[in-house]
Amino acid sequence: MQGSGLRKTFEWLREVIDGKNIKILYEVRGVLTESSSGSWIPISLFPLKPFFMSVKSSKVTGVMYEINGENTVFSIKLIKNLEENKIKIRLTLKGFLLDSVFKNHTISWKVKFEAPHVHIVMFPINKSVKVLNPKGYILKKQKKIKEVIWKRRKGYEGIITLKIA
Repeated sequence: MQGSGLRKTFEWLREVIDGKNIKILYEVRGVLTESSSGSWIPISLFPLKPFFMSVKSSKVTGVMYEINGENTVFSIKLIKNLEENKIKIRLTLKGFLLDSVFKNHTISWKVKFEAPHVHIVMFPINKSVKVLNPKGYILKKQKKIKEVIWKRRKGYEGIITLKIA
């Protein structure tokens, strides 16, 4: 989604998965690359069908989604006549994972980060989680949740595959 009007400088994604239910908190900082006030800019894609969406930013007037095959593309609409090109966006989503994500107790979906980022996937503590792809993760157990955490100093595009029991 690079070149779409937003050059991302940092991304932070937290996904809470419980069965087919998913909650997502996505924060992105970046710089607007072209005069795109009043137009829709795609900011991310997730494998879910949302029933709740919220966006927080002083420069955004709305959020929309379009289910496109195995992913849902989320776009923002900027206010008109922006004076500064730096932007910070916080997107909150709740929904159901798309059927194409689940196969034989395995969850697999495509991710694309364009900047340094932190990606956290959380599960209830009673679930057994095995990370099949990608490597380089940290597994943390807390009182009621398990967290799989990836921290990268650059962008990443690939498939996340987790085995859940």
